[in-house]
Amino acid sequence: MRYDIFISYRRKGGYDTAKHLNDLLARDGYKVSFDIDTLRNGDFDTQLLTRIEECKDFILIVDAHAFDRTLDPDFDPQKDWMRCELAHALKLNKNIIPVFLSGVSSFPEYLPEDIAGVVKKNGPEFSHYYFDAFYERLKSDFISSKRHTIIEKRTTNKYVVGSLFSENGKQGVVVEVDNSGLHGKIISLEQGLQPWTIDKKEAKRYIGLSNMYEGFSNTQAIKQITNWEYKFPAFSWCAQFGPDWYLPAYNELRCLLTNKDVYSKVNNCLKEVGAPQLFINPWFWQISKHYCSSTEDIQGKIITLVDGVRFKAFPGDAGHLKDMECAVRAFAKF
Repeated sequence: MRYDIFISYRRKGGYDTAKHLNDLLARDGYKVSFDIDTLRNGDFDTQLLTRIEECKDFILIVDAHAFDRTLDPDFDPQKDWMRCELAHALKLNKNIIPVFLSGVSSFPEYLPEDIAGVVKKNGPEFSHYYFDAFYERLKSDFISSKRHTIIEKRTTNKYVVGSLFSENGKQGVVVEVDNSGLHGKIISLEQGLQPWTIDKKEAKRYIGLSNMYEGFSNTQAIKQITNWEYKFPAFSWCAQFGPDWYLPAYNELRCLLTNKDVYSKVNNCLKEVGAPQLFINPWFWQISKHYCSSTEDIQGKIITLVDGVRFKAFPGDAGHLKDMECAVRAFAKF
């Protein structure tokens, strides 16, 4: 198999974004070299070099610590895989597209000579909140490879709201679907009880997760925070199911819980498969039965939903205190 696009990243800090881009680009007809950890054994593998040589485009995921090893004089350059990949791509004059993640706007100073040329490269402005716009610009203005014709593999598995989804190890109940019946969103079969955060500082500050419609974007923003898996239990609970799963935004929950037809169909499917059902008419004061969204209000609290309509945790408040436990369901796109 010949590849079009090579994605280079640090596993800690860049994996989730790289995986998401890989899935989207593969879906859209590009041949992407992404899952390369199996090639990173011993010396810098010639097969890895060959993949870079095949590709026209080289996407470089730059997180806040991407070049820490590179700038460490005590770290062996031959074991700095991302540096080796980038140096080879520069040497071959590949179309290098840097993607700067949250908190990063440029390359660090004093990069080694073999990769210093990367500072002249440009890429689309990355945003968790406007990810769709970023992705479309990446394809239209920066990627030079041509898309391949896609033969739709899933021609018989058309879904409706309330269907059980089970493909490639991913399971859930369909809560949203497009007109084709082939793409939509699912909710996890499992249900958890988690606080949004257990970190006292994060509980008091406004992080900026204002996206009301895309929980995936909110979740990606959380993943840029150091030790997010420990600090944000509700988000890490959702992520345990895989990199595509996320804590839903307010409107994603609202569309599920306020539409009686959707609510009923989803609950019927959950009941049929023996999974925990969505709460039905809990008391307002039962905080543990408020569903947690990934969306913050301007006060730095989180917006929750209870009994399908109300989303105020307390009279006069717009949101839920971040360190209080509430119900969690994970969402994923298919």
